[in-house]
Amino acid sequence: MKACVTGVRRALIAATLLCALTAPSAPALSPELQCQDAIAKTARNYFKSHVTAVSKCENKRAEGSVPLTVECRRRNCVGGDRDGLGCATDPDCPGGGTCEVNAELDAHTADALANAADKLPTKINAKCGDPLPSGVVLGVPCGTTAPLTVADVSACIVDAAQGVNAERLLSTLYDDSGVIPDDGVRFCQETLAKESRSYTKKRATRRRNCSKKLAAGTMEGPCPDAKTREALDKDLAKYRAKVLAACSATQVLDPSKDFGFPCERNGTTNFSHLTFDRFDPTLTNDIKLFRCLAAAAAGDADAGAVMVYPMPDAAPFSYGVAAGDATPTGFTAWTRVSMAGDVTIEVSDDADFAAIAFTDSAAPDPLADNTVKFEVTGLTAATQYFYRFTQVAAMSTPTRAASSKSRRESTNRGYEARRPSGICPEM
Repeated sequence: MKACVTGVRRALIAATLLCALTAPSAPALSPELQCQDAIAKTARNYFKSHVTAVSKCENKRAEGSVPLTVECRRRNCVGGDRDGLGCATDPDCPGGGTCEVNAELDAHTADALANAADKLPTKINAKCGDPLPSGVVLGVPCGTTAPLTVADVSACIVDAAQGVNAERLLSTLYDDSGVIPDDGVRFCQETLAKESRSYTKKRATRRRNCSKKLAAGTMEGPCPDAKTREALDKDLAKYRAKVLAACSATQVLDPSKDFGFPCERNGTTNFSHLTFDRFDPTLTNDIKLFRCLAAAAAGDADAGAVMVYPMPDAAPFSYGVAAGDATPTGFTAWTRVSMAGDVTIEVSDDADFAAIAFTDSAAPDPLADNTVKFEVTGLTAATQYFYRFTQVAAMSTPTRAASSKSRRESTNRGYEARRPSGICPEM
């Protein structure tokens, strides 16, 4: 998610989301913005319903109250190295597999998902009409230059946007877990799902509220503003406290409990995929897992928010950029691009990039959805920086990041990123 919005981008939003203000404290929203906000609310609620329905099924499998043959996931890999396991899109099924709708889905779960999907057209049509107002602009993956109908948006939410984001989070939380004999480990699993879902919804809601104010012209930006960032930090702290209260460092390593990308256990460096172990080797595995889940949940929330309130980058960076896991001397930054060719990152302590504090170039990985990641180093502690990517003549919008004050702070730092389509932010 972009941490700042330029005047040009504000103008683009204002041009499509017109708003008539009756009073500073109670702005009258234009039809376009009312529609935009209705889509944001219904999409967020669908995400919650989707994760809740599948989590209930997975938790029953874990306690043994339903057989392991019960299928809980809406999409499964067919063929490849993960045949039969849950997935969100084809890249989740390496080895030649494809991610397809699961014809054997548990009946109760299927009914819950169908009911959640059935509510979308009514809720959206009530505020938008059909087709949608021409000024409504949606982001990846639902955005299009063609006129949008209520059916178009509803289907995109279920099959390409929040539905896919929900399946990604579920793959991270459950993956190939089966029966879990230990009551404590099962409680840990249930808490992880409940609190990750709750945090994602809270974050999406705060992003929605901030973006709505920006689009309506009742705030100058950037979005998220200081008030929103403070609220996001509090949400993250509550999420962390509940997870660590329910899950011990031993329980998260229980062999009966599995986690999926990007929180797989990697031998002796458990949950290290999204953590900087070399900077703080004292981190316990429960904290490592939390940091990974928080990054995944934040990415899902921000991807959903940007779908409804797009903050457009020039191609090939329209899938977004992200940064996180700050240390006293650096952070990780990454992006996904839409074409081949080296990507360059530039980091500066001023928004104009007059002096470059760090730069590097790398080729996108075609086996990982054309993603490219940089480990930024050599920065000054407790300092705000800006970073941007370039590829050929294209440039992403400059985005804010910051180094942490200390190693201790880096384990608790809030996440400002969004997960571009198909992958998760490295944080």
